[in-house]
Amino acid sequence: MTIRAPRPGDGAGMARVWLSAAAYYADLDPAHFQVPPAEGASFEAGFGAGGEHELMLVADLDGQVAGGLTANRPWLWHRAPKSVHGATTTWSFTGRGGGGG
Repeated sequence: MTIRAPRPGDGAGMARVWLSAAAYYADLDPAHFQVPPAEGASFEAGFGAGGEHELMLVADLDGQVAGGLTANRPWLWHRAPKSVHGATTTWSFTGRGGGGG
């Protein structure tokens, strides 16, 4: 597994991982979580949108996006800690070094 910055073409894979995580949580607690529609789901447009205070990483396993992480430091970066917005993996990579269980 390689951890790297997202590249053009990773958006659909990041969306697949995000939808997989949503399905996992919706299965655990459907009263509080739901699976968003998959149509049009892509993270491509968000790459780099957070500027210099955002970090986006992709977990790449055999050329497929197996997970991702987005973290940022708010505009008051000198006073506020970093916050991780999301770190996800997809269950299809379980047992192959991709997390998920």
